[in-house]
Amino acid sequence: MNNSLHDNSNQNQNDSRLYYQLRGLVLAGGRSSRMGQDKGLTVWHQGLSERIRVGCMLKNFCHEVHVSLNQTQIDDPAAGALKEYGLGIIADLEKWREIGPMGGLASAMEMHPDSTWLVCACDQPGVNADLLQRLVGHYGDRYSGVCFETCAPASVIQPFPALYTAGMRERIFDSINRSDYSISSIIRRSNSDFLRLALTEHPEAVQSVDTPEQREAVRKKLFSPPPDH
Repeated sequence: MNNSLHDNSNQNQNDSRLYYQLRGLVLAGGRSSRMGQDKGLTVWHQGLSERIRVGCMLKNFCHEVHVSLNQTQIDDPAAGALKEYGLGIIADLEKWREIGPMGGLASAMEMHPDSTWLVCACDQPGVNADLLQRLVGHYGDRYSGVCFETCAPASVIQPFPALYTAGMRERIFDSINRSDYSISSIIRRSNSDFLRLALTEHPEAVQSVDTPEQREAVRKKLFSPPPDH
């Protein structure tokens, strides 16, 4: 008996349940001081700013997606475009406005304390849906979170993109109370409770772009057309 139809039906049901359990977050509230302009507004491909492109990508996995912004960005006209794409906004809470990405993640967890978050940064233009699918595929495996770890030339924890369950909430708050704002450090202390997926192929996909020089190098590497032969 061919069970393929039955198996696909079960898979669709599982995907549907997963979709309604995940919230997406694009971290775009940084000052972008080294870049000299808002990194989230950079257009890499598809004619969209990066925070909108990533937000729309997250909508394939999450029933609700928010963009994390700092207070100065909220009144910017560019913020209004987010609503046109069905993206919400979470402003960094005042008490966490100067602690980097952890402030954005903590503010989201404060607003929705029981949610699991699929989190991306706005400065990793190589991140694609295939990477997010790898993360989401481990949701429900009883880990407090799932991230990537690049292996060459040295092992480096990549805090984004990543999956953070509600079980990480208190760890993040405790770390903030100790004035430790490194998400990678929290992941490292979590040991086997936080799954790290080895990213052995195309580690440049999770490279962050923080300066104009890095931007031009990545644009040439990832987005330039191949040379004619």
